[in-house]
Amino acid sequence: MHSCVCECSYDSMMGSVIDIVLCKGSFGASALLIGLSFLDCTQTALAVTLLTIAVSVSGCVFSGYLVNHIDIAPQYAGTLMGISNGIAASSGFIAPYLASVLTTDVSASVVFMNLFVCLCICQ
Repeated sequence: MHSCVCECSYDSMMGSVIDIVLCKGSFGASALLIGLSFLDCTQTALAVTLLTIAVSVSGCVFSGYLVNHIDIAPQYAGTLMGISNGIAASSGFIAPYLASVLTTDVSASVVFMNLFVCLCICQ
């Protein structure tokens, strides 16, 4: 009975750690991308820096959702990962179409600001 108590507290502790890391990755990257949308064309070094940090921080998300497949069904984790990544990869052909629909007759700065804000909301 003592091991069950330790195991339950360990599971709840790991769940909260995973939640914190997921939030850090999601909200950190979102904040940096929103900041990126307010830069002008002369601030290229800052833009590259913000984008690099945003992509690096978004890597924290992997520690959360990669574990979920193993927690749900360890024997089928590979199959579940393939299905979920296949669905997620559909954004690669949906996003360009959506961008072409949203960017008709608008200046470049407004387009990129709207694009980054939409990206942060969808993330």
